[in-house]
Amino acid sequence: MKIASVLGGGISGAGEVCGAVSGGVLCLGLSGGTEGNETPDIFKEKRSKIRGVIQAFLQDFEDNWGSLRCSDLVAMDKGERIPEGHQREKDDTIRNHCDDYVEWSTHKITLILNNEIKTSPS
Repeated sequence: MKIASVLGGGISGAGEVCGAVSGGVLCLGLSGGTEGNETPDIFKEKRSKIRGVIQAFLQDFEDNWGSLRCSDLVAMDKGERIPEGHQREKDDTIRNHCDDYVEWSTHKITLILNNEIKTSPS
């Protein structure tokens, strides 16, 4: 909890990358990241694989929610704007969707860990 407690509000309230996204990336890194003591070939292979997995996660989040940035997500939650070309449904009820972002990310990371990371090189 300590390491993730500072992620809320887009990294300590700065409005940058959504904490649900940052937390998901940390989980993926813990599961499939490099340790730095691998042979150069294994290091490159592991890094390439985890980067691909993380990039797909980031794209899926953005496709589903409209942005990776907390400040953008909060603005959309308030009905202030929806990015051009994005299919996110406008919710007539203005509300904070942070719990939805966390739930979506948790579910997505669980699927990824069960299907992707377990096959990464050791």
